[in-house]
Amino acid sequence: MTTNISVARKEQHWQVPKTLPQLNLLQQKEQSKNTLVKEKVMVAFLGVIIFASALVYIVLQAQISTAGYQMHELQGNIDDMAVQSQRLELEIGELSSLAKIENYAETKLSMVYPDVSNIDYIDSDLKVKVAQEIEADKNTSNKQSRSEYPLWQSIGNLISTHFRGTASAAEVE
Repeated sequence: MTTNISVARKEQHWQVPKTLPQLNLLQQKEQSKNTLVKEKVMVAFLGVIIFASALVYIVLQAQISTAGYQMHELQGNIDDMAVQSQRLELEIGELSSLAKIENYAETKLSMVYPDVSNIDYIDSDLKVKVAQEIEADKNTSNKQSRSEYPLWQSIGNLISTHFRGTASAAEVE
């Protein structure tokens, strides 16, 4: 056994060193392996980028489609609202017509046009007389309330004079 090992060592030791063309060939093989690995990594990376781009494209197309459907639905709502608005404007026009108002007053409120015999004219002197009578009634009612409740009247006078004095003092400052 020892002889086999020593012979193998001698053969290794005495081997001819590799020549320059052989070294170039080995380096080329090593470089081709490295470039092959780099190319595989590059292809895998490009594949991932293409897949991600396709996925993003699909998601964006789905969002665009959804937005289109929502826009179509909203446009339908706008159209419905426009029709409803026109219908309500027409109804307002119908209800505010004088004929409708007159019909409602006659049927629901039992109103009628006055006859010439039902018209009363008010004289301007009568207005003055009525105003004077109202003023006289006020004065008599104030006198009655004063005589009926003198204690309350005196308390009211005290309070009012107090506030008048406070207001006058505030105006002076």
